[in-house]
Amino acid sequence: MDFMDYSMIILNQGLYQMRTINSIPNWAANEGESLLYSSGGIRRCYYYIDGAWRYTQWGSGTSLSGISDSDYDTIVDTETYPDEDIIRFTTAGTQRMVIDLNGVQLVADYPLILDGVGGDTYWKFVSSTSYLTGYVDGNKRIEL
Repeated sequence: MDFMDYSMIILNQGLYQMRTINSIPNWAANEGESLLYSSGGIRRCYYYIDGAWRYTQWGSGTSLSGISDSDYDTIVDTETYPDEDIIRFTTAGTQRMVIDLNGVQLVADYPLILDGVGGDTYWKFVSSTSYLTGYVDGNKRIEL
């Protein structure tokens, strides 16, 4: 079931009243329950689906500024600061990639895997040596 299939549940079908909270929900709820969260310039709409809280986030304006998984350690975040024009990608609580006006920036020591080529074919920048190394079939083929 995708997000759109849940739209009627998220809208609660009149079963629950929307509540406003000022702390991140950490309790079990009824399927389809939803909350509005506000803290500083952050606004979130939390909804309880498949036994977990999920949310969409926007800044002090009306534009969407972040999407997160239910345990908040995988996040796509935009506009941390006004007019910043940066998209941040975080997985397992660690920022892995940034897209800004200069292009795509990968965090050092994480491989760039080229989809369709195979998981054993990738580039890896190692910050301690400042080398960019290319691997094919898991074997080092080039080092720059």
